[in-house]
Amino acid sequence: ATLRDVGREAGVGVSTASIVLSGGRLLGNIPPKTQQRIRDAALRLKYRPNAGGRQLKHRRTRTVALFA
Repeated sequence: ATLRDVGREAGVGVSTASIVLSGGRLLGNIPPKTQQRIRDAALRLKYRPNAGGRQLKHRRTRTVALFA
């Protein structure tokens, strides 16, 4: 499942779902019931964050390169 799927299932936008699932700094602006609805949808859909997307966003790959 994608973040878009979770948002659709919970009845919220992708950005709202992203803030809740990543624990973003704007989390306090989202009502607790909405947060729970998003988390429940993520569990039902077995959502897992996309590792490649996270690497692009944070500009870190957690990859070690060895040169010989």
